[in-house]
Amino acid sequence: MNTNVTYPTKIVLLGDTGVGKTSISSRFVKNVYDPYAETTIGAAYLVKLHKRPNHTVKYEIWDTAGQERYRALVPLYYRTAHVALIVFDVGSTNSFNQAKIWMNRLKKEHPSCFLYLVGNKNDDNVRRMVTYDTGKTFADENNTLFMEVSAKLGTNIEELFNNISDKIPSLPPPKSMKHTSLYVDSKNSDEGYSFAKCCYG
Repeated sequence: MNTNVTYPTKIVLLGDTGVGKTSISSRFVKNVYDPYAETTIGAAYLVKLHKRPNHTVKYEIWDTAGQERYRALVPLYYRTAHVALIVFDVGSTNSFNQAKIWMNRLKKEHPSCFLYLVGNKNDDNVRRMVTYDTGKTFADENNTLFMEVSAKLGTNIEELFNNISDKIPSLPPPKSMKHTSLYVDSKNSDEGYSFAKCCYG
């Protein structure tokens, strides 16, 4: 395999508000955790070059807002994504139920997207309401991979993206979406963070 190959990859994070999508992204891209991170409005955009032994993945990461009022915009981000992380909080049954909804929606609307179910905040077993086996069983039933992580401690974050990156070369390209444009408010960089807007055109 040519070790100089770079795969541009669009990845979108989906899930209820407060499950830690922004924290997962920040931990992966910048290796930082901010317990006071502001709620995402619309979507945030990050870029990360992720080097593996045999190739490099250039991630374009779209961290979508989880609030109900922004959900109508979310399809603009996931319809052209190669990968979707469907995130829930292991301490919230409601967020797990929302993850189920996202899973069913993506399988129906974007069947070529590579889906990964992610249970965040597994560092706090006192408040755990969704067991590992429950998440794993649901993922298995949907032919989807599953991993628990802790963005707070950094547990399994690197392993999660290593796993995804190693599968990127074999993934099919997503279908293009017409009549939609996504604009980034700041200059492009190999690794960075910026806010994004979307519009029809």
